[in-house]
Amino acid sequence: MGNILDVLLKSQQLANQNNTKELPYYFSLPTIEISIFKAYKVL
Repeated sequence: MGNILDVLLKSQQLANQNNTKELPYYFSLPTIEISIFKAYKVL
């Protein structure tokens, strides 16, 4: 699961850098996090 967490962290960093340009993407991150952590709990 480390790779998925790395991708998640990189996505957060990119969103933080471009949050003024890509607000919809930034606001979709919490939904992505929730789905990833649900999958993590299942595994």
